[in-house]
Amino acid sequence: MLSHGPRSRRPLIPRHSPLESIDPCFNSVKWPGFSTADILAAVRMRDKSGLSAVAEGVCQTMRSGYEILNQEASPGVFGNSEPPEGIDLEAFGAAVYRSTGGTKLPPGIGCSKLKLTSNRAIKQALGKNFWPGFRAAFPGARGLATFSLPGYSEDGSIAIVIVVMSCDTRCGGGEVWELHKSEEGWSVTKKIPAWIS
Repeated sequence: MLSHGPRSRRPLIPRHSPLESIDPCFNSVKWPGFSTADILAAVRMRDKSGLSAVAEGVCQTMRSGYEILNQEASPGVFGNSEPPEGIDLEAFGAAVYRSTGGTKLPPGIGCSKLKLTSNRAIKQALGKNFWPGFRAAFPGARGLATFSLPGYSEDGSIAIVIVVMSCDTRCGGGEVWELHKSEEGWSVTKKIPAWIS
């Protein structure tokens, strides 16, 4: 259950135990006999698989250069705004909830065109004259990418990841990516533009 009204502007916050907020499919009721540590390890592996599909999708769209990928997950502007139409609200709410408070993305996602970088290094670079400081710290970087952690549907077949790309003060955009799980793994099935500047 999410705390939201129909198309309300309040953030979507799952009303679950903390473990169910990570993934409603991995809870002690549905997985009796498994420890919380075992369940969390399974969730981390699942996150990495879904985020790797998103990273691959981003990399396929890049012709040259590279992007800095913030190691800290973020829901972007969606922490306080309305979700786009036509997505699984449970999964979206879980993505927003899981990606607040400094949670880190799992290591090993990305490609040669996405360089996972600590939030601290990014803040230091941006603190030195903002984008000119960023460009000086990361020569050749086209911009900054931020992903949310995946949020999952009740049955675990759908995941939502929020993707934000920025390249200057008035250059960037955010999308909500929907992934579906099959026997082969996660694949991106929908990219919904949410904002552009």
